Amino acid sequence: MEDRLIKKTVTLSVLMMLLVAGLSSVISHYGQGFAKAGSNITVIFSFINQWNQRPLKNGEMPFEINSLSDEVSEQLGDKFLLIQKSEKDSYEIKLEEQCMKKVIILTIKNLKTKDISTSSIYRKNYDYWFSGVPDKSNTGFMPAEQEVKIAGETYNNDKSDELLLVPEVIAASGDKYPYGGGSQDYITDPLRWITINYTETGSGTYTAEIQLGMDYIYAPSWYEDENNIYLSLKTPKDVYSTIVVIDAGHGGKDVGASSKDERYYEKDINLSIMKHLRDVLEKKNIKVYYTRDEDETIYLNPRVNLANEVEADLFLSIHCNSNESAAPSGSEVLYNENQSGKDFLSKEFAQIVLDEIVGLTGKMNRGLVPSSEIVVVGKANMPVALVETAFMSNTKELQFLIDEKNQIKIAKALSRAIDKAISKLK
Repeated sequence: MEDRLIKKTVTLSVLMMLLVAGLSSVISHYGQGFAKAGSNITVIFSFINQWNQRPLKNGEMPFEINSLSDEVSEQLGDKFLLIQKSEKDSYEIKLEEQCMKKVIILTIKNLKTKDISTSSIYRKNYDYWFSGVPDKSNTGFMPAEQEVKIAGETYNNDKSDELLLVPEVIAASGDKYPYGGGSQDYITDPLRWITINYTETGSGTYTAEIQLGMDYIYAPSWYEDENNIYLSLKTPKDVYSTIVVIDAGHGGKDVGASSKDERYYEKDINLSIMKHLRDVLEKKNIKVYYTRDEDETIYLNPRVNLANEVEADLFLSIHCNSNESAAPSGSEVLYNENQSGKDFLSKEFAQIVLDEIVGLTGKMNRGLVPSSEIVVVGKANMPVALVETAFMSNTKELQFLIDEKNQIKIAKALSRAIDKAISKLK
């Protein structure tokens, strides 16, 4: 009897050792880079959660996350990212936005280890938590097998439900692709993809650059405590009282108009004026988004989609004019004549822009041009003005446009127009 008991005990011990060894091997294979956990149970939970590639259940919170204070909860809002720390140190953190690409870049310096991984980044959307590597096939639908009650109705992950489809962007080629994360009323993982790159510093510490592909354009801000780094994902309209979108027309392969000898391109002049305008606007208490700040190709739909998605108060597009004849000269402004139902419309904004441009540059007033058939004008939901500053086909006006002093003068005129338009909105 005693011998049998000893044999059973030995057999059970061996099985337990094999189980622990096997589990350790699996965790070692799949769980590298996990934030260091406070117990084996946490590590096992993290492994299982990553293996399942599933969102955390409604109300289920990640381990080591206790209740947040009311002050912090209010600061973070209903949607935020949480990055678990492996140490309780404070870090030097830098936050950058690439709004056109829907990318947030979080740079964390002075890390002692490389323990921040995709598995230590949790996302909260209202009362629903997500973790693990996002499913790249998720383009705006709710996660698999998820069912959430919203406004008294139940929605599931049936992709035939057109209510959950993401708005489309039509490229110049005619190709369609998803844009944005769909209605914010639906509970979706706000994160589309994650990339983490580490750089070792000379002091034996690391810098982590975390690139986060988002489903939407957010106004991110960060908060840190001894256990976690929090990234608030509020909508721009919830954060900023006034939002303006500035579009430097053309760019990249799309050069726009050009001088007769092709030494000068419209895309470059537009961008230069925009940068001078940015220098002025940065001193003002308004949030400004830019469709481009370098020489890159951007199609028309994404430009106006940016303005619509951030719910901009004003949308200004900067251009230069051209004609087959060298005779035409002066400034004109295009507007959306189909806007209605508001006190301040595209036509009123365009008139202010035209008055300021003509007043400061002394150019001929060519008037306002109804142009709702143009994508960036006709699809804008807010007061929009597309300014044709001067003619590149006119030798005298070309010399005016390529002079940086005049570009600064145009920028100041546009800044004054924005100020006057904002005063009309209030």
